[in-house]
Amino acid sequence: MSQEPTVITLAPPVFSEQQEHYEKFITYLPHSGLHNQRSALINALILAKVLNRTLIMPEVNIGTASFWRPTPLLGDRLDICIERLQIKAPESIECFDYKRYVPVPVHTVFDLNPLKEHSIKVLQRHNLRQDYFQRFWSVPNDARNKSLALSIKDTSRYSYQFHDTMEDAMNPPEGDIYDKHLPMEELANRPEPFLIFGSMFGNHRVESTRSDLILLRRQLRREIKIGHPLVVEQASEIIRQLGGKGAYGSVHLRQGDGIFKQMAAQTIKEVRTRLETIAHPHQNMTQSPTFKALAKWKRNRPRLLKECLLVQKQKALAPQLQLIYMATDAKKPRKVFADLYNEFICLFSLEDFPNTVDSIVQTTLATMDSGLRPDGGGLLLPLVDASVASYGSFFMGTPRSTFSEYVQVQNRWFHQRLKKGVSSLSN
Repeated sequence: MSQEPTVITLAPPVFSEQQEHYEKFITYLPHSGLHNQRSALINALILAKVLNRTLIMPEVNIGTASFWRPTPLLGDRLDICIERLQIKAPESIECFDYKRYVPVPVHTVFDLNPLKEHSIKVLQRHNLRQDYFQRFWSVPNDARNKSLALSIKDTSRYSYQFHDTMEDAMNPPEGDIYDKHLPMEELANRPEPFLIFGSMFGNHRVESTRSDLILLRRQLRREIKIGHPLVVEQASEIIRQLGGKGAYGSVHLRQGDGIFKQMAAQTIKEVRTRLETIAHPHQNMTQSPTFKALAKWKRNRPRLLKECLLVQKQKALAPQLQLIYMATDAKKPRKVFADLYNEFICLFSLEDFPNTVDSIVQTTLATMDSGLRPDGGGLLLPLVDASVASYGSFFMGTPRSTFSEYVQVQNRWFHQRLKKGVSSLSN
């Protein structure tokens, strides 16, 4: 017998005469990798729109991913560990996943200009310290704040899910994985100026059946894209060298950690199989005169790229000769994926564009609270990878990767715009 869904019962609001004079806000706590943070941001933006509140955006960590933790541990870690990082304190066990935490303002990574069209208001949170609301908003850190702030506890990775109405919250979709459910119509009536949540990550965190919100989600997933000026500039240059948008195919192979490392061999096998079927069926072309002529330039990557571009003009091109850009977290992709490079002679990756890599790596990164990082530019390289891969004639990703999910959405949107005659990288 299935368990009845649990709807979160919110404490009765404590009213004060000041509440009606306040602008209302929502905020949440960040965790995980960059594209998971983007997913959480989009969920929060949708919620801000529905509740007619301004979203106080937490910083974006473009360094190594940090783990989710339940309330109040996540807030404690963000408070303590980031400060320890700033003062260069000795490493501690409780802060092991914050050693390479690099916080930057959201607008420096993602393009937020589309929010104006959707009438969604945002502010950048100054820091993630526990006393933030007291210092910047004069919200007392004691019983008096009950009329000013409502905090929703986050006790598991899938603690709460948002629904349109109480009826929807009582009847979540089949296969629901969330512990508890919150009707947005109830949250919309809360008088507290601040609604504070833990995690907002999860593709189904906001489960709405409203057509306008379904459309909004689709639009935000396309529009809130990588917008760092240097990243866009350098990605444009690589795309130019690859023959222009849509002139090459793209793949993503994630190999670095966790389940992706365990799945590496299977992922490579699947990518090879799919690459071999992207064009009309051909016999193996590795022994053809054209392939052998290209192979002569295998160690001269700039010359090989020029020769590959000339070959692309052939009709019904064999898969082994297809120009392909591979986004990957592998440190030395030509060594790690030697078999793929040997089979697909026109396969290139970011390391084949050293001028771009040098330009990015030498960039000084402005962080939040941590000052300037002369060595921080290298953290932008995955953003270049994603931007280039987004404009392939096709895209093949790594299963369960949010990086691949991001590129897949952008790639589909690129092809939809291409059909309409819109192809600018900045659009």
